[in-house]
Amino acid sequence: MKTAHVTKTAREQLIDVLTPLMPADWRLIKYQRNIDRIDRLTLIVKQQTIEKLPQAPAGALVTSFTLTLVAPYTDPTKAEDALDAGVMDLLLGLGRMNQTSWSTASKVLVEDTYLGYDVSIKISTPVTPDQTESEDA
Repeated sequence: MKTAHVTKTAREQLIDVLTPLMPADWRLIKYQRNIDRIDRLTLIVKQQTIEKLPQAPAGALVTSFTLTLVAPYTDPTKAEDALDAGVMDLLLGLGRMNQTSWSTASKVLVEDTYLGYDVSIKISTPVTPDQTESEDA
């Protein structure tokens, strides 16, 4: 049976895109988890769905993520100020990348304490057929 594989996972590709966009003082959390304390602008990567790409059913997958940008302040004014600049920088950077497509940025409350934005984003992952055949059919 022929198998297929990806060179890099969708998460790895997204991290490669995000890393140069992020200011040095931001924190990147690559996997969804609860956070006890936010001490700087923090971007959390949450994988949501994996779909076949309709235009190329055998050749690509589309993975949806939610990027949650969280401000480190419990004071709403400070949080809003930090998020206003941070989310715009993030969205403008993502808009310049060919590999990704973001659709919405919605304000959220994180851990019942911190303000943030959930950014919906999709990334396409090419799938290449493996030329070796398996005898396990």
